[in-house]
Amino acid sequence: MTGRASRESENVTHQSENNDAGFGLLACGSSSRWSVDIDEALGSDNEWTMQLDGGTIYLVIQLDDLAIIPTALEFLQAKNAQHPWAESTHTLTLGKFGSGSVELRWDDETPNRCFLVIGSGGNRKCILFLILWPEDIEMLKEAFQQVVADLPEELMKPKE
Repeated sequence: MTGRASRESENVTHQSENNDAGFGLLACGSSSRWSVDIDEALGSDNEWTMQLDGGTIYLVIQLDDLAIIPTALEFLQAKNAQHPWAESTHTLTLGKFGSGSVELRWDDETPNRCFLVIGSGGNRKCILFLILWPEDIEMLKEAFQQVVADLPEELMKPKE
């Protein structure tokens, strides 16, 4: 097996540090070259990962809360509409990659361009910016819409 099929097989059986039962697919969405998969730890509550696969980018991050999924969709929709995101903040933290955070960050120099920022936080020496062009953003919005439709509403409520 090669490519995405191989990664999907590996991801369903990969082991969590806190739970040796692995992960199972909870929700998914795709559009053209982008796919977004949400996996949940089997036998454990409140442990999720998100896989972002854009053909040239494949990233698995730890999510703290599933409420970030509809929030990420709103964040991506905001740049093309008058929305509080567009004026109040240009950054949304999605989750963690190891000890570093993973963020969506609107570019303040080039309109309608967004970055997927990996490793930001305390150590500004180790940081990676991946460019999301307008066509990538449109595909991700469509994929996130499908994920939101797949997820049970009660799981998308913010933690208290």
